[in-house]
Amino acid sequence: MIRLLLAALLILSPFSLVSGSEKTPSNFREFSEADRAKLRSGETVVWTQSLRPREPKKVSVLSAILLPVPLKDAWALVDDKEGACEYISDLEKCRIIAKEGNQELVEQTTRPPGAPRAFTYTLRHEANFPTRMDFRRESGDLRDIDGSWIFDQVDNGTKTLLIYALHIDAGVLVPQRLIRRSQEKQLPAVLVAIRERLAAHQAQGLCCTPPDCVPVTASGTTPPVEAVPAD
Repeated sequence: MIRLLLAALLILSPFSLVSGSEKTPSNFREFSEADRAKLRSGETVVWTQSLRPREPKKVSVLSAILLPVPLKDAWALVDDKEGACEYISDLEKCRIIAKEGNQELVEQTTRPPGAPRAFTYTLRHEANFPTRMDFRRESGDLRDIDGSWIFDQVDNGTKTLLIYALHIDAGVLVPQRLIRRSQEKQLPAVLVAIRERLAAHQAQGLCCTPPDCVPVTASGTTPPVEAVPAD
């Protein structure tokens, strides 16, 4: 029972992530009128769906928030992988270990409350400005991590819809329904933390700069990554 509890705590790992979901809403108009009203009032919206038609049991949790900032500001904050430690409390370490073009390998260490030790894993991120960032587990703790950040401009570019999609498989110790239940609470909390961080940036008069748009290769192959020297 104790092992099950500790394993369940592991899924609270922040900044984990679902790529290629054809049914994922990608713009504000695709939400129902009721959900659009919730988003405009400052609430988050949460739902679940199969990650891919060929993998109906691979279910992801998705959450959305409407941010009162231009897309470039929201993108810059999420794209700052190492800066996530500043506003996500469970994240102890986040280090870019390799990068080339629009891809990065990011090593993260998280310590969920009550866990006996920290957990470390590596994610491959692929950014396609200005619409989405996809990521997946490369190695380390947890059996599977697959996710996306999806962006859409709202109200003539004055606001940004941000969708956080995540699938985690922690292994045989934790039932997927328990993982999804925890994610349904954790994902909105991360989005609210991002909104608060952006508000702090605005209060300090900070200005974000969007990254250069790196085209995806026609072949769809994964380019090699260049190692980044450790500090």
